[in-house]
Amino acid sequence: MPIFGDEGSTVTTSGAATVTLVNESMAVTPPTGTLNTDTGTAGWNAGGYYVLTTNSNQHTQFYYTGNITSHFSMSVDMKMTVTNGADGIFFFWGCNTLPQTETDVGDIGYLVNRNDFGNDIELWFGGTKLANVSYTKDTNFDTLQVIQNADNIKVKYNGATVIDYTDASYPRSLPGTLYGIGSRCGGSGNGHYIKNLLVTKP
Repeated sequence: MPIFGDEGSTVTTSGAATVTLVNESMAVTPPTGTLNTDTGTAGWNAGGYYVLTTNSNQHTQFYYTGNITSHFSMSVDMKMTVTNGADGIFFFWGCNTLPQTETDVGDIGYLVNRNDFGNDIELWFGGTKLANVSYTKDTNFDTLQVIQNADNIKVKYNGATVIDYTDASYPRSLPGTLYGIGSRCGGSGNGHYIKNLLVTKP
């Protein structure tokens, strides 16, 4: 595991250098990242979390710009407010357009979605689902980790590897350099909290 450092810092663990691109606990208003939303209910609150959209048929993205390449590690703690929302919350990278939903096509790169309506965790590229696995919903903070190492993408949920995918189409042409966390609500709205967002690369 990398040592937490300031954004853009280089830290060393076991003799290997690791660059920390994002390290936001969300305990205070995050000084880095950009919030994009079509609803007024998104933003940091005094509870210490970044609240992502709660309105029906709305979307929010908290994102960064930069090439995280095909070798990186991301982790984030995420929480839903209720378990009956028709929602999704996702980590995306390699995009030129901010994804509003996991099924978006056009200028969309990779995306790992926790589908809170379909009750599964999914790996997508450009609107095509590459892999998925079911999970059990709760209203706790759960940890999502995404690790890409060239053609291999691993997704961990609460410490357990749930997707271990070898991409036969690697290397893909990534549309852009946008990456971050997004969420969307369907006809039944939900709230999404995130904290401890960490993105590193070797």
